[in-house]
Amino acid sequence: MWGNEWERLLKDLSDGTLNAELFDELYESVRDAREMEKGKLIDRLLCYMGTSIQQDVFLYSFILKLSKDVTYLSRLLELVLSDNSLDWKQLYFLHEQINQIIFVNHELSNNNIEVSNWRLLQKIYCMCRKTMELELNPIPKEKRNKELAVVIIQQFLGEGHGPSKVALDRCSVLRKMGKRVLLINTAELLTMQGRLPFFEAGYGNYFPHLLECQTVSWQGETFQYYQCEDIMPDEEEINSLINAVKRLKPCVVVEIGGSSLVAGLINEMIPVLNVGTVLCCSKTLARYQAVSSNILEEANSLVKAVGKDSSHIIQGRFTYSFEKQTDFLKREDLGIDEDAFVLVVVGWRLDEEMNEGFMKMLDETLRDNMRVVIIGKCDSYEQKLSNYPGLMKYMINFGVCPDLLSRLELCDLYINPTRRGGGTSAVQAMFKGKPVITVNFGDVAGIVGDRFSCRDYNEMSQLIDRYYEDKAFYNEQSRYAQQLADIYMDSDKEFVRIIGEYETRID
Repeated sequence: MWGNEWERLLKDLSDGTLNAELFDELYESVRDAREMEKGKLIDRLLCYMGTSIQQDVFLYSFILKLSKDVTYLSRLLELVLSDNSLDWKQLYFLHEQINQIIFVNHELSNNNIEVSNWRLLQKIYCMCRKTMELELNPIPKEKRNKELAVVIIQQFLGEGHGPSKVALDRCSVLRKMGKRVLLINTAELLTMQGRLPFFEAGYGNYFPHLLECQTVSWQGETFQYYQCEDIMPDEEEINSLINAVKRLKPCVVVEIGGSSLVAGLINEMIPVLNVGTVLCCSKTLARYQAVSSNILEEANSLVKAVGKDSSHIIQGRFTYSFEKQTDFLKREDLGIDEDAFVLVVVGWRLDEEMNEGFMKMLDETLRDNMRVVIIGKCDSYEQKLSNYPGLMKYMINFGVCPDLLSRLELCDLYINPTRRGGGTSAVQAMFKGKPVITVNFGDVAGIVGDRFSCRDYNEMSQLIDRYYEDKAFYNEQSRYAQQLADIYMDSDKEFVRIIGEYETRID
């Protein structure tokens, strides 16, 4: 059915050999096949399960890429949760890959999947502690340095990166509360340590030049900074961080994001507060986590399922802060027609997020006087346009921009693909008075509510038309966007309250 290469691949599998290049070729040949044909291929591949844990993991990763069927993700999690042959680094690699799969493919996320992946993180943590034989005794409150706070993030990429801005913003608030702040980049996100065969494994971006930095700055404030080598999780580096915390004895430890093993180990000495970067319950080893009221019911269910009590959750609104605008541009400076109605799409994972459904919606919606500005990371931009050549005259790709606010103010309407993430740029757009359109899923929908949400891409297309045609409607929505942005930019008040609740619970 798929030629000689297919037969060669099956023979390799029978011999217990994985040929990744052949799977790349196979995927390209069947990715657009009918579902029936994909199903036949998946059934054949399932026959080769059981040869080895490594081969099973790879086959499941391939099948997930091909099918987007949550059943196979559930089976993969059951497999690794019950396996006793993989070490903790290999399991952590898998946990991070599964996190990425869930993040990018919202249809693969449900309560059972989230609980299983959280339990996998707990299993990894127990194995890590046992293997490293760490001595982690609680540091009494009276011995902690009341003037020092530590903020931990798994990936730091500077002020152009949403989660990094969340970390910097929390550092800034802690500084205003009178704390000295140490920001630690543990470089754990999508680690390649313990790597197993995995189809199209994701990897975390890492900036080596930041290894030389001892400080980072944000909005006129400077914070101490330490970045781990790109080898995490590494026993020597982990020991170094643990010993530093024992020596420094901070009174506050905040984890940005989730899933950090380092934060979990520190939590044994000083209770850690988790602050997520997306609108969902974090899979975290921290004692506490701040959770938006929008997802409180879901969060309580997950927390209970993984054995944590209700004190784990501190209810609080997620807030944002932005770098100061430095560029003040005109449309002509960037090659945008002055009278065009400009849509803007922003993101770091636009290769996945600007999928066929989104591109088709644009292709069917755009008029001669419309333009679409792309801001962020989209390596497959040219390929996407080759599939929709009619879009070429409408599209402008700015790539990654250092000053997002200056570009957003030149646009008219922020449109959000179906995804998790995107909250920071959506709030920045509203700050500039730009209305938002999002499908009612994910972070942006949770932030903007029903007034800026729609059911699907068909309704998104209709709303784009309405914003284009109805000036009074546009102006009303623009004013509301600015009001909503003001609420979400009040970090000073809201995060101070959350820290106060965290300190009360520690007491």
